Amino acid sequence: MKVEYNIDMNYTNLAKRYVDSWLSIQKNQLNDYPDEADESREIIENNAIAGLKLVVELIKLGETIEDTDLKYKWIFYIAAGDLENLIKLHGEVIIDQVVEEMGNNDLFLIACTGVWPLGRDINDPVWKAFQVNLAYAIKNNQTVLEILKSLKYEL
Repeated sequence: MKVEYNIDMNYTNLAKRYVDSWLSIQKNQLNDYPDEADESREIIENNAIAGLKLVVELIKLGETIEDTDLKYKWIFYIAAGDLENLIKLHGEVIIDQVVEEMGNNDLFLIACTGVWPLGRDINDPVWKAFQVNLAYAIKNNQTVLEILKSLKYEL
């Protein structure tokens, strides 16, 4: 399947389909993943900026999930998949925008706590910049600190 993507495209429709499919799978307790995950992965693999726009949209849609447990499950699902892959593949290109988004978007900041350095050396300059800025952003955001504590995070 060929997915169309560009940096000017609005990814809201794809993001809404993705979250709706994911919620349906969760509510029906199916052992599956949304078809939209493939579309998302292709965008992320092929274009750093378009991928970042999509990931930000996916995370923002977490606010529309009323069930708190499902909301954070969604955020960490995106963190451990789409966001992690985006940083792994395009970290050098998008690190400044990722750091900026950490400071402007609490859910994005929370999602960043679920990213691991897959495929990156822990001494990699992009990974170090990500970690330092993540720690700084969390330290200076009392709301996010309280949310992470309520999720039973060890801080």
